[in-house]
Amino acid sequence: MLPLLQQIDPALPVLAEHTRALCHARATTAAAPWAWMNVGGFFALLHADGSAFVARDVRELYLFYLARCACG
Repeated sequence: MLPLLQQIDPALPVLAEHTRALCHARATTAAAPWAWMNVGGFFALLHADGSAFVARDVRELYLFYLARCACG
């Protein structure tokens, strides 16, 4: 499902286990204040302020992101 959501909004980066996603205190930047995180099959939506949002369905996370981002 995530690859399909990436086609809708390719600006959201994906941080994966092999990119040391959990080792960086601030994984997102001003250019990309939101990012997907995938570690061991677990998905979360990260924000530059350090918050992490989780849901059972990645589509719920995407709707949460749309409601809070300035992307229209």
